[in-house]
Amino acid sequence: MNEPTGFSFNLIIVGECQAGKSNLAYRWSHRLAYNWENVTTPTLWINSASRTNRIGGMPVRINIWDFTGKESFRDRFHKLYVYADALVVVYDITSRESFEKCQIRLKSLKEVCKRDGMFLLMGNKCDLEEERQVSFEEGKMLEEEWGLRFFEISAKTGENINFTIQYIEKELIDRKEIEEEKERIRRIEEKKRLWRLKQKGQHHQEILLGVVITSVLCLWFIGYHFFSFDSFLKNSS
Repeated sequence: MNEPTGFSFNLIIVGECQAGKSNLAYRWSHRLAYNWENVTTPTLWINSASRTNRIGGMPVRINIWDFTGKESFRDRFHKLYVYADALVVVYDITSRESFEKCQIRLKSLKEVCKRDGMFLLMGNKCDLEEERQVSFEEGKMLEEEWGLRFFEISAKTGENINFTIQYIEKELIDRKEIEEEKERIRRIEEKKRLWRLKQKGQHHQEILLGVVITSVLCLWFIGYHFFSFDSFLKNSS
């Protein structure tokens, strides 16, 4: 029995430096072997990881791309964003600057990413409540303004980490299945259209053939009687 091919998706994480992107990526890709001390250095360019899960008996692979938050590299990534099936913008709830800059990112990302792409906003470090500079309500306001999903998480303690990745997996699969169903319907409609054109062409051919046969018979009938009448006149004279 053949193994189902499953799904493969690209997830890109962006945000300011020190927002916790690398720890989030590490959390998602190392579910059973996470160690906070293993992720200490900032991303210098692009880090990659992956997560494979089985959902409904179907293998699902999430390719996770963690992009550096350095402004000097930001414009170089624009061409890569179009490959994102899901794009996660992360800010640090203990940094007002991080939150304000993520709003600028959202505007530029919306202009270059897939029109039907999935956008998520995540406020990291919710375990540092006493240092909070950005309220939960402010994140919800961005959720409504930009039409995306918002979560507060803690890459350090794991709060909401599993829930968010499970949500992303399910949402991506649902979107993919809807897309495939639309494509299936489109192919069916295209086949129906081609069949109608074929039937219409055959009908026109039948009409044309009928006209030709009728014309030939008429010409034969006229010619036969003309020559018969002409022969009759000659014999009479």
